[in-house]
Amino acid sequence: MRPSSAAWPRRRRRVATPFLIAAFSLPLALWALPADAVVQDPVVVDLQLETPLVVIANVPFSITVTPLGANPGELLHLEARVVQDGDVIGSVVEATAQGDAPVVLKELITPEAGTATLEVTAGTLHRSVEIHALNGFLTVLPPLLAILLAVVFRQVIVALLAGVWLGAFLVNGFAPLTAILRVLDQYLLTALTDSGHASIIIFSMLLGGMVALMSRSGGTRGIVDSIRGWASGRRSTQTVTWLMGMFIFFDDYANTLIVGNTMRPLTDRVRISREKLAYLVDSTAAPIASVALISTWVGVEVSLIGDALKAIGSDIDPYHMFLSSIPYCFYPLLALMFGLAVAITGKDFGPMLAAEQRAASGRLLAENATPLADYDSSQVEPRDNIPCRWYNAVLPIATVLSVTLVGLWLTGRATLAAEGNALGTLPLTRVFIGGGVFENVGSIFSAADSYKTLIWGSGLGCLVAAMLALSQGLMSMVETLETWMAGLKSMLLAIIILLLAWSIGAVCGDLHTADYLVNMVSGAIWWPLLPALVFIISGGVAFATGTSWGAMAILIPLVVPLASEMAGLHGLDAGSSSTLLLGAVSSPLPAIPSGLENFACRNNALALAALRQIESRISVVRESVGGDRIAVIMGTSTSGVGDAELASRGRQPTGAFPAAFRYAQLEFGGAASFVAGVLGVTGPTYTLSTACSSGARGLATARSLLALGVCDAVVAGACAALCGLTPNG
Repeated sequence: MRPSSAAWPRRRRRVATPFLIAAFSLPLALWALPADAVVQDPVVVDLQLETPLVVIANVPFSITVTPLGANPGELLHLEARVVQDGDVIGSVVEATAQGDAPVVLKELITPEAGTATLEVTAGTLHRSVEIHALNGFLTVLPPLLAILLAVVFRQVIVALLAGVWLGAFLVNGFAPLTAILRVLDQYLLTALTDSGHASIIIFSMLLGGMVALMSRSGGTRGIVDSIRGWASGRRSTQTVTWLMGMFIFFDDYANTLIVGNTMRPLTDRVRISREKLAYLVDSTAAPIASVALISTWVGVEVSLIGDALKAIGSDIDPYHMFLSSIPYCFYPLLALMFGLAVAITGKDFGPMLAAEQRAASGRLLAENATPLADYDSSQVEPRDNIPCRWYNAVLPIATVLSVTLVGLWLTGRATLAAEGNALGTLPLTRVFIGGGVFENVGSIFSAADSYKTLIWGSGLGCLVAAMLALSQGLMSMVETLETWMAGLKSMLLAIIILLLAWSIGAVCGDLHTADYLVNMVSGAIWWPLLPALVFIISGGVAFATGTSWGAMAILIPLVVPLASEMAGLHGLDAGSSSTLLLGAVSSPLPAIPSGLENFACRNNALALAALRQIESRISVVRESVGGDRIAVIMGTSTSGVGDAELASRGRQPTGAFPAAFRYAQLEFGGAASFVAGVLGVTGPTYTLSTACSSGARGLATARSLLALGVCDAVVAGACAALCGLTPNG
């Protein structure tokens, strides 16, 4: 119906009014703009670029771009390219930035060594910076030089220092004098001022002071004397020597000096060769110190691991990583076990057998053998008139261990509580009772501040050792202080090695050595062989240099990033703990139909995914014979146990199962009932559970039902969603 003429004026007024307002507002808005304002792309004041010091030819690198001045929420198109003499020679990478949030542009490549220009554009804004590309083989020269010099001169400090200088030389444009200055004011200074590094230095020095106080006060000798009475025959003497090496676990040098000097008269008395004594001492000293929870080695190892983890961007606690690595320290663990086996059985072979046969005849030393000069043990040996009491060593060690463990617990709980994790506030009974104890404790220790707790433990251990010596009158205040200072000084070499190790790790990071090695090695070796290859190389370096610390300092900063990158290339998340997926199904599973929520579990979702593929054929059969003449026989060995495990873990913090959990998910008979419900059939329905044979038994049962005429069709199959119960047997 056409509107009357009286209605037209009103409609025209309703339309014209907003049009006039808009027309009037536009000139006002334009007039209000600054004279030089232009309507254009989002405004960006500047681009802040973070680029590597050097890049490697034909190896991808990344840059970080921060649009300064961009309005929050604005979208900005970024483009980066590598240019030389006006021509694009490398990759072109594009990304979108939102507001002033930093954006990482990856997979940039420069195809050849030399100087090139990196250009970045954002709208109409353009920024460029020079980049220096090196040939890949140059990036491995610093660690190779360190290894070579360590082998030739057997001086790890000289080797590491030369490696750091060469790396600084490559990073700073091949300027030798500038490289020397950067070694001093950049790499060494940064290594020393890092809070984590400073914590390790303090811990190592304090532990060295505690060891000196324990030894000087007669505590360490007291431990040895308390078990020396068990040495009577050859086997028992060898076993006691091994046990003493295990007790002096906190330092390998103290172990060698104390155990070797204490047991030498006893092994000489029962005619054990000096070679055998040296083997037993050496097979316990460094191996036990390297895997002990608290020792002078821990500071070095945790620090090197922590620096390497930081280099790959991992937030895993380094002390937790150290503890997790102990089961894989095959050499020290096997060395300890083999030493015990040799001591208990008395079996020898090869040159050791010849040495033992010679010693049995009374010649403890080989012909023309010249023993090395005795170590200066004045700082670790108690005075002759001091009583050697074992608790003067056990109590300080117990203090370090207990304070460290309590500190890990407290700082871990505090961190979790700050993050809102229920483990940070749960009562102790809930943490330790109700299942998942190891998971709970592991989570708490993983969140702990290990650097801080190690300092607490070693500091209080020093205090206890000093108080024991002073309270018993074993040492004066002056002698106690001098002994403690001597212990601090004894760690100087370790600290120097640590500083240089941190520095060469930083140099390798600046040179992207691991990136180059990944590109070179990933296609050259089968990646599961990497641990064995690293073991062989590490053994060679340690044998050549004569120092395990030097080998760790050279290789850990290189190997951890390399392993992380290679693991990433093969789908493993090396920056965090990885889970082994057994028969994993990665594609999305169908949702449980409405009305069957009580059967909602992963096992039934897997069954439904398979059922969907034949559902149309089953519908045809159902229309032909009727739903009451179709049976359902299912086999399963797990049913919904996996979902029940998750629900049980969810129950620990709150005391109640999750709202979505139903006990029917657990029932083994639920698998067949669920399938029958989906298909709408009402024939015989039951589930078989005979472990791995469930599926085969289901098919055999289906054949029997058909043969007996109980039904006209059978839907038979099996499904088992793996859960924690399955791989644990």
